[in-house]
Amino acid sequence: MARAGGKALRMVWLAAALVLAFVLGILFVELTPLGVALPHDYNGASLLMMRLQTYAFALSGVTGVGTLLTAVAAARFANHAARESRRSADIAREAMISSERAWIHVDLTLDDRLVWDDSGNVQVKVRIKVSNIGNSPAINVHTAVRVVPDCDDTRPWLDRIARKARVADQSRSRMVLPHDSFERQQVARALAADFKGINGFPRLRPAIVGCVTYQLAQDMSLHQTAFCYTLSRIDTAGKPGSRIYAGKTLDVEKAHLDWGIGGFAD
Repeated sequence: MARAGGKALRMVWLAAALVLAFVLGILFVELTPLGVALPHDYNGASLLMMRLQTYAFALSGVTGVGTLLTAVAAARFANHAARESRRSADIAREAMISSERAWIHVDLTLDDRLVWDDSGNVQVKVRIKVSNIGNSPAINVHTAVRVVPDCDDTRPWLDRIARKARVADQSRSRMVLPHDSFERQQVARALAADFKGINGFPRLRPAIVGCVTYQLAQDMSLHQTAFCYTLSRIDTAGKPGSRIYAGKTLDVEKAHLDWGIGGFAD
C-alpha cells in the first residue's frame, strides 16, 4: 500500500513538471523576441544579441526549475532516510530492551478452601508466587485475581481484569530483582450473578484468573503477565478433573489446579 502511494505521488510530480515545462515553453515563445515579428531593416547584430540573451534567459529558467525539482527530491529523500533511520534505531532499542528487560512468571496455589456464602457468592484464598526471570528489575509490581464461573470462557474476563489493572500502582506494589521472587496472598471472588446462564449449573468447572502488572526499569513502560488456572475436584479414586458443586465447600486437599487457556505476557 505504501509503495503504491509513493508511485502515485511520483507520477503526480512528473505530470506537474511536464505541465510546467509546457507552460514555460509557451511563455518563452510568446514573451520573447522569438515570438515577435521584427522589421526587415532591423539590425542583424542586435537581433542576434537579443536572441542570445533570450536563450540565456531560457537556459537560466530551465536550470532554476531543475534546481528546484532537485531540491524537492533531495528533501524527500532526506525525509525518507530520516524515517528509516528512526525505524532502525527503534528496532535496535526494542531488541536491546527485550534481551535485558524483566519478564514475570506466575505460579498459583490454593491457600484455603473454596467457600460459598448464603447469597451464592464464592471466594477462595490463593497464594501468588511472582518470579522475575528476566535480566533487570521489575518496578511497581502488583497483582489482581478473581474466580471465573466457566473455564471455557476465561478470555473476556481476563481481558477485563488486565485492562483495569494496567496502571502504575505504587501504593500496593514492590520491586522484584532479576531471578528473585515473592509470594502474595489474595482472595479471589465471584458474585452469584456471574453464574447465571452457565451450562450445567450447579455443576461447575470454574477457573482462577488474574494478572501481574509491572514496569520496566529501562523506560518505565507498563507490561503484564496474565494467568489462568482451571479448578476441579479430585474424586474418590484420587483422579482430578471432576466438576465442583455450587454452594458446596471444596477443601484444599480435594481441589486441583491446572494451567488453563487464556494467559499471555507482553
